[in-house]
Amino acid sequence: MTYKPTVSGAYKLNVKLYGQHIQNSPFAVNISPGPAFPPSCYVTDTSLQSLHAGESGSFIVVVRDECNNLLVGGGSKVLPHNSFLFFENLAHSLFKVVPTMSGPTEITPTVLDKTDGSYVISYTPTIIGEYSVEV
Repeated sequence: MTYKPTVSGAYKLNVKLYGQHIQNSPFAVNISPGPAFPPSCYVTDTSLQSLHAGESGSFIVVVRDECNNLLVGGGSKVLPHNSFLFFENLAHSLFKVVPTMSGPTEITPTVLDKTDGSYVISYTPTIIGEYSVEV
């Protein structure tokens, strides 16, 4: 018997033979989220519109698996690298969540893992000008 769960959480698995539970049934089963899946991830806009030079801005990246489950335990490695962010999922493959921050100067963001499936990306532009953020 096989099954493919798509929703993470705690479950009880009932196994019956001729309508009767087998020994130790039901079984406790904990389904964990899968690795981060870029098409299921998204950004919430908290301060991407307007800032003054020297003022900090931030936005939140919400990380989900292929079945749209939040990666609630946190711990995905989110690495600022030049003007890109990389997420290293549990399968150790890298993918870009792009905030490309381009403008008059390079901005290296900081990352805070909220351990609830979201990451706060903070940045501080130091030179006046128009910056472009792509995700």
